Amino acid sequence: MINTSAMEKKVHEGRNVRRFREMLGIKQETLAYELGDDWN
Repeated sequence: MINTSAMEKKVHEGRNVRRFREMLGIKQETLAYELGDDWN
């Protein structure tokens, strides 16, 4: 039996970041610049 609740709770962080970035109208390069070197 497959644990479907674990699969449903799996979060795709990259997709979520992209959604928020696009809602705010921020380009990927701008977001990277604003986050700074600590996130590289």
